[in-house]
Amino acid sequence: MDERIKTEDIEYSTRLQAKGCKIFFLEDAIAYTEGPVTVKDLMKQRLRWKKGRLDTFIKHKYLFLSSKKEHNKFLTYYLLPITLFYEIELLFEPIFTLYGIYYLIDTGNLKPMFIWIIFTGFIYAFTFLFGSKKNSKKAFVFTPTYFFLSYVLTFVEVYAMYKSLRMLSKKQDVVWQTWQRRGLNNV
Repeated sequence: MDERIKTEDIEYSTRLQAKGCKIFFLEDAIAYTEGPVTVKDLMKQRLRWKKGRLDTFIKHKYLFLSSKKEHNKFLTYYLLPITLFYEIELLFEPIFTLYGIYYLIDTGNLKPMFIWIIFTGFIYAFTFLFGSKKNSKKAFVFTPTYFFLSYVLTFVEVYAMYKSLRMLSKKQDVVWQTWQRRGLNNV
């Protein structure tokens, strides 16, 4: 494991695939871990994840669009490039959001906002209905809450991206964060 990269799972799985190993997603895997409880802890966690992903991209940049036989084409031609695209798009998220707010205030036209809410709602509903087998009917009630919380998470992700880029430019490393553990009640 590369101890300089603080997202060991991303780095390790990328390194395995770089060597030609196959990895699989197991939906029913059980992980005993605790997530952050406060927004501050979430910001620290996402900064570590974002910086670790960027460090992994830099370390394994030769994988992007690699045509070597041992490299998985889905990884090299789709997953890595699309993930990088999403990271770059995240940089422009504040501009898009501010423009959207300006447009709503300037024109008073709420139609685009309602279309966006309906479109996003359908995405969440389809993801819920056809996604994980673990989704329960009770959890479906919280879909509107998720809609709001996704914007909080987007803010946190934007913060983490800008701070990660600043840390990269200054050659700084992210510190492994700790938070108060509260105990696992329901895994």
